Amino acid sequence: MEQKATAKKKPTASAKPVEAPNLHLVKPSDERRTVRRARLADLDALKAQLAVQQLESQRLQKALDTTGTRAAALGAELASLKVPPAVTGFVADVRAAFTWERGLELFIGLLWGGFVPVASFFAIHEALPQLYQAASSSAGWLAWAHFLGVVAVTLGGLLKSSPVVYGAAKEAFGNWAEALGFVLIFEGVMALVPIPWLQAAALVGLVGVNVIGTATRLAQRSRPRR
Repeated sequence: MEQKATAKKKPTASAKPVEAPNLHLVKPSDERRTVRRARLADLDALKAQLAVQQLESQRLQKALDTTGTRAAALGAELASLKVPPAVTGFVADVRAAFTWERGLELFIGLLWGGFVPVASFFAIHEALPQLYQAASSSAGWLAWAHFLGVVAVTLGGLLKSSPVVYGAAKEAFGNWAEALGFVLIFEGVMALVPIPWLQAAALVGLVGVNVIGTATRLAQRSRPRR
């Protein structure tokens, strides 16, 4: 009996060992397939987006090339044009003053600039001699005060006219000495030289210069501020 039991316990020669399952043969689950399909779809969408961006960049590059070509052509055309130099100075001021756009400035310059030399002329040659004779004959302080008041008014007119004439002459001649001589000859002839036709010529010149100078200054100050 013991021999039979021992014989039953021994393994038989025909028994085979248990093999481990081959994991490579296991099919992926449905969840993995869904994730893979989603990733492939995202990849395709990115590829399509990149293709659209490439097309857009190519279109922009063509537009930039076209714009650059046009700009180069325009620059060459502008370079070929001969632009005349801007005219500045007293002549340019005269041209700018006598325009329809500067009509108001010219009118104000005619009133303000033309009045000062005319008033100074008649104050020097008409009012001052009469007041001096009246003050000398009466010897009253009121007559002398009147005379000195007209002298002050005359000096005020000369102080107003002289800088305008000096500025116009310096801009025209470009030299301070010539400008100063221009002021002395015009103002001096108008006020001191006892020759009627020279006084009239100096007065006309002073009126013209003061009108143009005043109108030019008003036009420069009336420009819009930036």
